[in-house]
Amino acid sequence: YELGIILEESGNLISLGKQVWTQKHRENLSTNDRIQTMNAIMTVMEDAGKPLKTNELLEKVSRYRGIKSKMQINPNETLIKLESNLWGLVHRDLPFSMEEKDKYLEAIFDHIDRTVQSVHISEIPDILVSAGTGYPADSNPFVFLSLCSADERFKTWQGHLIGLRNWESPGRDNIASAFRKILPTINRPTSTAEVQAQMQEMLGRPITKSKVSGLLSNSPAIYDKEMERWTNPESTDSTFALQKTA
Repeated sequence: YELGIILEESGNLISLGKQVWTQKHRENLSTNDRIQTMNAIMTVMEDAGKPLKTNELLEKVSRYRGIKSKMQINPNETLIKLESNLWGLVHRDLPFSMEEKDKYLEAIFDHIDRTVQSVHISEIPDILVSAGTGYPADSNPFVFLSLCSADERFKTWQGHLIGLRNWESPGRDNIASAFRKILPTINRPTSTAEVQAQMQEMLGRPITKSKVSGLLSNSPAIYDKEMERWTNPESTDSTFALQKTA
């Protein structure tokens, strides 16, 4: 609540209520405007009678309230992200009962509390199966990311990581931070598969080869088509040596 008082003085943030804050998206936007916009989102979702994709939701709300098409939407106790690009209502579209929801979240909390390690949403199915709750059929892990972000026991970070509310950091790398650490070590011709293996070891979970290739393509690394290898011209021998001996 003390933090909430401080944030109220910010010219860059706006409260959505329920201690949820987001960035302002236009000049002279008041708290009342933001609350009305969230109410508009809920009205559109109710009227649709079904889950909506992000672009569909924004288009309908834009016609209803005149908001910008790139407005950020945040899940809360009522609005839930069912997939990476699909929104629904907890009381209507949740693919399991509220009793099951409580059971699943308790299992996730117990796992994180016991292991003292944040989890990636891709690990949730195995966590729930190991806990004996089973994993709900046809459920996307984004559902649990959404539910955890609205639960006061949890805290979420960039890269779809979930930890506990009182943690200052997730204690593990996401894809972006892992790649930033590995990129300086590429001072010799290195295959995409090698970088993929290093990232998977650092992340502690699988990552697709296409994702790694995309990261490399958007980095300073140079690709040799004949050798099918990458080299980073900005790396140094000393950097590589430090990485190998760390």
